[in-house]
Amino acid sequence: ATYLVERHAHEILSREEVQIMINHAREAAPNAFSAAAVDHLPLSLAHQVLQGLLREGVPLRPFDRILEKLIDGAHRVADAPGLLALVRQSLAHPICVRLAGPDGVLVVRGLAPALEADLLGCIASGPFGAELVLGQQERQALLVPVIAACRAGGVALVVAPALRPHLQALLAPELPGLHVLSDRELHPAVPLRRLAPVIRPLALTLDVRAGTGPRVQGSKEEEARPR
Repeated sequence: ATYLVERHAHEILSREEVQIMINHAREAAPNAFSAAAVDHLPLSLAHQVLQGLLREGVPLRPFDRILEKLIDGAHRVADAPGLLALVRQSLAHPICVRLAGPDGVLVVRGLAPALEADLLGCIASGPFGAELVLGQQERQALLVPVIAACRAGGVALVVAPALRPHLQALLAPELPGLHVLSDRELHPAVPLRRLAPVIRPLALTLDVRAGTGPRVQGSKEEEARPR
């Protein structure tokens, strides 16, 4: 039962509960969270960001730190994905500690530079914000090596900040236990063990020139280009 509650916590959290949490934080630290500061933070925006944290298994504590970053970040970005990224970065230490093994070491795996660069080139503006533009063939070709590399569990995938939310959403249905971190969410106090990066499958070549979008070319020459 506890597992189910945690898995669906983002769906259960209501705006009313978020408001109660904010009110409690204000009562506990009125000097830190003035009415003027809190009023600048739209409740709907705070709700979306907190849902985003819960969706990826990040506990809402310490809430005072989260609220502080929400208020500060709302002056810089007005969209939930951007604010979520800022909040996650502020929680880098607890996130990394939680994902580390019993020995305190966080095991991570990245993407090969060429694959990551081409995926970044496939991010485009859509009707609901930035999106990773991949066709079904490209998605499947990308999923196979990532699933093979991370299936064993206990490994976090570390990618560029702009890629993190897109790959988390893409991989979650296949690897629900996989945590995708941005390189800005790694904390120097948590030691790392880096595994070999995920390389681009030979069948996958992402054509990002002139905004033409991705395509499968099956080019071995592309895979062999200098990295």
